[in-house]
Amino acid sequence: MTTESKRPTPPDWAGRTSPLLFIYEYIGICIIAIAVQRYIGGHLFAYALPGVFYFYFKARSMKYVISDSDVYFSPSIGDDEAITVMLTEIQAIQVVDRQPWKFFGLGTIILITNPDEEMQPCIKCVNDPHGLASSIRTKAYALGSPSIPIDTI
Repeated sequence: MTTESKRPTPPDWAGRTSPLLFIYEYIGICIIAIAVQRYIGGHLFAYALPGVFYFYFKARSMKYVISDSDVYFSPSIGDDEAITVMLTEIQAIQVVDRQPWKFFGLGTIILITNPDEEMQPCIKCVNDPHGLASSIRTKAYALGSPSIPIDTI
């Protein structure tokens, strides 16, 4: 069985990124549009709403699923290709838990597969990042991986 044949179809996705990923962009676009509309005139706010919706749908673009042997990420925001990370390759997990996303119970999970590389695979702005990191660690441990540390940054 090839890895492509066991890939999930959209109803099987375990989760996706939150639309709050671009909260700063939403607020910035609206503030600029309101200020320009107030001081210059026109209907700029009506033109700004499509920009907000663009960022909203772009933020929802990353989907992920965790199988018994790997973590699969769909193409997303800054990534043009899908990524599959074998659970046995994960050496550490970092949970990025910062405001304002922490207030909404959101965070980012970084899977450290090679500490010497600058870029690591990550799941951006997901619900219950600590629970998801623990689930990944448990599945990796069941495959025979040594204990994987989970750090909060």
